[in-house]
Amino acid sequence: MDERNRDLIQSIRRKGVKEVTLDPSGVSHDSSAFDPGALRLYWQEVIGHPQTVSSPLRHRVVRQDVPGTYTGSLLYIESLPGEWLKCYLAIPVTATPGSGLPCVVVHWYDIDTPLGVNLGSREWSKWRPEDRLSLNFAQRLINRGFVVLVQRWSFEARVTNFNAAASLDDLFGEAAADHHHRHPSCTGMGRLVWDDKRVVDFLCQSDFIDPHRIGSIGHSMGAKCALYQTAFDDRIAACAVSEPGLARAASNWDAEWYLGQLGSSNLGARDHDELLAMIAPRPFLLVSGSQGDAIESRDSRECMLRASTQYLAMGVLSRLSWYEHSGGHTPTLEATEAMCDWLASTLA
Repeated sequence: MDERNRDLIQSIRRKGVKEVTLDPSGVSHDSSAFDPGALRLYWQEVIGHPQTVSSPLRHRVVRQDVPGTYTGSLLYIESLPGEWLKCYLAIPVTATPGSGLPCVVVHWYDIDTPLGVNLGSREWSKWRPEDRLSLNFAQRLINRGFVVLVQRWSFEARVTNFNAAASLDDLFGEAAADHHHRHPSCTGMGRLVWDDKRVVDFLCQSDFIDPHRIGSIGHSMGAKCALYQTAFDDRIAACAVSEPGLARAASNWDAEWYLGQLGSSNLGARDHDELLAMIAPRPFLLVSGSQGDAIESRDSRECMLRASTQYLAMGVLSRLSWYEHSGGHTPTLEATEAMCDWLASTLA
């Protein structure tokens, strides 16, 4: 373990977050025939992509802020013709063109919660103040000197039911049905991967960032987004996810706004350890709770162990990490800090 890793592990232990040891020695999993190109091609066929033609990358800025530590731009990036992704770009006020700063894409339902600023989204009011503190990844990364882009999930833009008691199907079912009507061979995750690539295309045009130090982070739904973004885009250098339900059996991956029946039926018994193998040798961090409504399961552990054989075969097992905190599904404040510390160390 090098000095940087040693300091990082000591830091997370002080935060009350435990590192879960991954020992691939007893895992029966053959990584010798691994073909990353064939694997990515297979999964891309499973998730599909929108039926569209390539179009020039366009964006429009609708508001700019200078709240103190960063210059912020509320902007929209065109993903499909006439369909725009709501994002927020934050650049430290000390940055100058050519700074070559690390950058992280933060995935969530809205841009408000990760920023820690109420901009009027439906998501803001549903969270307790203490939970909002645990989810403000963007603000914590900005404070560490990162350029940050917060990306709103595209299906959230189509929500018309704002009832606080609405089910996920009530919230996103109509949007998923509309998506599948227009793009019948594209799953929700296929649309996400398409959106994410457009966002990274936009970031790579920036004069402020180092395009070789782009990370991705998210919690729950946002973690699902970060996982797939990293697996399908080699420009993402590191990924930190909190409670995505890594194994397909651990979460609602068969929901129509994710893989749906289309993707799930084509995958059979295959699981997300294959996405982690696609990510290798890039650094990946899974963070999970240990109490209450935490969702990472025994299946998720098996995913991590199978993926560890690929990292071991590449000689980079230390780049596959798993932290566990004492809370439930929502990360503890200490776990959020540990995730941001991990990204700061990894992308340094």
